[in-house]
Amino acid sequence: MNNETKLHIQWILYALIVFILNGTLLQTFLLENGLDEQAVTFSLSVLQIVQMLTIFLFSGMVDKMKRIKKLTAFSFLICVPMNVYFLCLSFNPGTETPIPFLALGTAFNVFLGLYNVISYKLPYCVIEIERYGIFTAYSGLFSGVISFLASVGIVALQSFFSYFAVMRAMYILSLIFTALALIITLSMKENQPAVIEEESKHRVNILKYKPFTALIIPNILRGFCFGILGMASTIGYFTGDINSNSAAVLVTVTTISSIVGSLVYTVLATRVREKHIIAFSSILIFISVALMVVFKNTAAFITLFGLAYFFLHLINTAVPIVVVKIVDYNIIGQYSGWRMLLHTLGVSISGFVCIPLFNLIGVFPTMVLSGATQLVSGIAYYLYLTKNEREKSA
Repeated sequence: MNNETKLHIQWILYALIVFILNGTLLQTFLLENGLDEQAVTFSLSVLQIVQMLTIFLFSGMVDKMKRIKKLTAFSFLICVPMNVYFLCLSFNPGTETPIPFLALGTAFNVFLGLYNVISYKLPYCVIEIERYGIFTAYSGLFSGVISFLASVGIVALQSFFSYFAVMRAMYILSLIFTALALIITLSMKENQPAVIEEESKHRVNILKYKPFTALIIPNILRGFCFGILGMASTIGYFTGDINSNSAAVLVTVTTISSIVGSLVYTVLATRVREKHIIAFSSILIFISVALMVVFKNTAAFITLFGLAYFFLHLINTAVPIVVVKIVDYNIIGQYSGWRMLLHTLGVSISGFVCIPLFNLIGVFPTMVLSGATQLVSGIAYYLYLTKNEREKSA
């Protein structure tokens, strides 16, 4: 088994772990355990700050680290405490309070923050970086298919077993996936090119680096919209469009959108420039997000969420590929860390203001505002990438 195959497997295992311990499944699990919508969004925003601080602390260090493979492998162990806690809680549901979740969720978000930084560095060490774009598209496709099968399995199992019995099985599987991810990562052969061994003769100030400074606001805005869509389950509970059963369907739609998005991207990758994908997708996200809460029924909410998430997946695939093209290697770790820091800041802000904005200006205006943040971000990315192309060709 070559490194590229192993890295595909690792990304799939990571996707499954995050699928089980984060996102819609996490929100639904907390809501079903008695936390209200405000407590859930507030807790998730606090943990986003933890993730943001982790990115901040490690972003400047990762470019100096040479044992990226081992760091990536053993970082998976940080998932274990929260996973074990949720497994125990599934045997005694309805007893959750924000404090233990925040404590153990802190460790899990340290893992997410750390992985967000080092995951951009590892491919340079184990695969041909020229294949990164197509590798990302196919890996997203594989991860999406596996996540889809998992979500279908959850929906099917809930027809025969209780919600908490199903989640109990998911948490056991997540522990197994964690062990496998550690083992498969350690088994990769680290083929470091000469550029990794060479110390840069000059330090680059990230705050004066044009590819970073020009996209500060767009990255925060993109994170805000991503955060709102990431809270779709909580929003659906708030508006009455979602319950525990339809939330499971929401998970399935999320994975379908990811699969189709990855499949479409493999076709677009050699035909359409990333800047066009980002701009066009941003326009359609704006429309879809704004309409999610208009029709006041579950089918429309889930369908429009699926469309929005499809185009969001295209953007999420395109942006890292753009980064590899416009950013120098000697600063790629720091750049990726700071970019994710801004993105996570946007996600965190969305969690703090989502429900308060619903109460203050209404659900529909808030969703219009959320979609508009991605629209502005997409236009800004398009304009900068166009300018960057002109400067390189001059």
